[in-house]
Formats: sequence, structure tokens, C-alpha cells
Amino acid sequence: MRMVQYLTHNDYALWEVIVNGDAPAIASTSAEGPIPPKTVEQKLARKNEMKAKSTLFEGNKESKKMQKTIMKQQYENFTASRSEGLDKTNDRFQKLISL
Repeated sequence: MRMVQYLTHNDYALWEVIVNGDAPAIASTSAEGPIPPKTVEQKLARKNEMKAKSTLFEGNKESKKMQKTIMKQQYENFTASRSEGLDKTNDRFQKLISL
């Protein structure tokens, strides 16, 4: 939901590519591999498609910074509970540091 709001407000053209696709951007493939776009429209469409995929799967700079801050806070605030066993504490810690 947040990603939808972000994209619709900050880069609506990018959101359109995500929702509807960008037909000229889809390069056909041959036996040797993908055929690169040749026209200006195809190149622009390919750029929009790559930007959309990158934003969806990697996030933007602000979201990456926020994720790092949150993980740092979780690491610094990590404590073991007396009622929790050592195995569960270790599992929680391993999950935290593997993110």
C-alpha cells in the first residue's frame, strides 16, 4: 500500500508501467538472446520498465536508509528475556542479523 502511494504521488508514469506494462519496452528474444530496443520510444519504455522493477524490488534511497536505521535500532535494543530459552534467544538474534 505504501509503495502504491509513493509511486502514484512521486512518479505516476512509473506506476503506469507497473500496472499496465510498457509494451514497446518488451524486446523480443532470438536464439542468440534478447534483442535490444532500437527506437527512442522503445529505449524510453525499457528505461521506465527497469526503473519500475528496481523501485519495487530494491526500494529508493530513503526507504533503504530507513530500513538501515530500523535494523540498527533493533540490534541495539536486543535483549534476552529470562523466560525465554537460550535457543529461542539465539534464533531471534540470528534472524535479526540475517536481515
